Amino acid sequence: MIGINFHTPTLTVYLPESELQTLNIEAGTSDITIPEDFTFESLKIRLSTGDVSSAAHVTGELSIEVSTGDITVSSCTPTSVNLTSSTGHISAVAMHATGDLYAKSSTGNQSFRDVTCANATLISSTGDKELNAFTASGSLTVESDTGYDIFYNIVCNQLKVTTSTGDQTYTDVSCGATDLFADTGKIRMTNLVSSELLKIKTDTGDITLDNCDAATVNIEADTGDVKGTFRTAKVFYAESDSGRVQVPHSTEGGLCEIKTDTGKITIDIVQA
Repeated sequence: MIGINFHTPTLTVYLPESELQTLNIEAGTSDITIPEDFTFESLKIRLSTGDVSSAAHVTGELSIEVSTGDITVSSCTPTSVNLTSSTGHISAVAMHATGDLYAKSSTGNQSFRDVTCANATLISSTGDKELNAFTASGSLTVESDTGYDIFYNIVCNQLKVTTSTGDQTYTDVSCGATDLFADTGKIRMTNLVSSELLKIKTDTGDITLDNCDAATVNIEADTGDVKGTFRTAKVFYAESDSGRVQVPHSTEGGLCEIKTDTGKITIDIVQA
């Protein structure tokens, strides 16, 4: 085990071995870079001000906490992941965790590409999130106060996304139970397939579905249109307080309930 504490802007540390059991770093103001040559069972970093970049191979716990600064992680297979930055961006590439992933930022964007984990919780106050080639064998939970959430090539057992102000965009998503909510913002999805319930709600914003499907569907928009296409037949119950309703008439398929207070409903069925 190696522990490092420093408060100077620059410090270069030469480690005696390329494979070490545990590396703990606590710093005041400094950038920290760990190259890919090293392997750790556990890597823990706590930093006040500065950027952290790690390409080291971590096989156990990976924890990086920064008050002000960016976090970049790549090419590791940890058991659990904790990435926290109050002010700064969080980025992970080619990270394959066997356990849970937790990421939180107050002000800053989050980006995850080629990432696998058990359960994932991604939280931000102000900032965008982009997930590409992301797989969670359990649940994927995303919470945003202000920011845009973009999802590409997502696989998970359960998906829950909540935004206060900002749009949500989904492309090529395969999941189980799905619960999407946007207070103020649009929700758009293309090729999203849920094997269970697909629940979508917006207070102010349109909902658009393109070539999507689910066992059952529940959609509600207070102020906004609902339009799109499903892959398979549905039994529709659709109503709008002040808007045109156009849905297929069918007695086969899963239940699809759609309601808007102010907005139009336009749905069609297409062949997958």
